[in-house]
Amino acid sequence: KCAGHKTIGGYKYISGRHTLLFGGLMEIQCPSCKKTNSDSSTCVRCGCELQALRTLLQVAKYEIATGRNKLCRRNSSEALNHAIRSWHLKNSPEAAKLAFLSHISERRFEEALTWYYHAIKNRGQST
Repeated sequence: KCAGHKTIGGYKYISGRHTLLFGGLMEIQCPSCKKTNSDSSTCVRCGCELQALRTLLQVAKYEIATGRNKLCRRNSSEALNHAIRSWHLKNSPEAAKLAFLSHISERRFEEALTWYYHAIKNRGQST
């Protein structure tokens, strides 16, 4: 195990790399008191630990970005795998939309419809 690396849910995360991948601060809502926090590892209001949640959200975003890249390269089965990984970390409309498009490109319309409903249901909850 390298210094600065963490494994979360089977995904390797390099500490501090999120700024390079996602370009800046990530606002996160404290699950305990609902206070919006900028780039802090603990909630400024209640002191709740936020780093693990922040890391999970970053990995979910990374999976979506990787899946979009795979879909653009016409690799819809790998795009779907990344969409589902992201969905398991955070039920976001972005993950559902990626899964929807992956199923459409594979002509699996019934599965696509299911993901369409997931995207509508989770509208407004982006990663």
